[in-house]
Amino acid sequence: MIETVYSKWKIIKWPTAMSAFSSPRLESLSDGMQLQIIVNNPAYGDHQPRMEFIFSGIYAYRNINRSYRNSLFKAIPTAGMGNTWMVQNSDFLDLLKEDAQGALTFKDARHFVILTENDVIEVVSAAPPRMRLLKADDVSDEESQVVPG
Repeated sequence: MIETVYSKWKIIKWPTAMSAFSSPRLESLSDGMQLQIIVNNPAYGDHQPRMEFIFSGIYAYRNINRSYRNSLFKAIPTAGMGNTWMVQNSDFLDLLKEDAQGALTFKDARHFVILTENDVIEVVSAAPPRMRLLKADDVSDEESQVVPG
């Protein structure tokens, strides 16, 4: 195994409805009062299911083109892990803790990863997101962003 910053990562399968998507693509990422991520599955054509993730209480997130994360996939065995993970021993979370210099404790922080064909989206949040599977005709506007908790 190649030694990289990812070598210490321990990925845990995070079962979501998106785990079954064969070729997920990022449709939108919106950062307002909450972080909303919508991923679609173009393999289904016009009737593609879409998955919506709404994170509240986020500490940080990053979205990096998957082409620039080759060492991630070389360092970690990802076969059978699906498209959504949680990470233990996270360098991203360690960096946030170091930079905060004790101002934030990150006591309940968790590192979530959402993989698409072209993106690696990482979110450090105090809680898992609210999730829902959207039908092809559901509109993603201001009113539909609110998901009951």
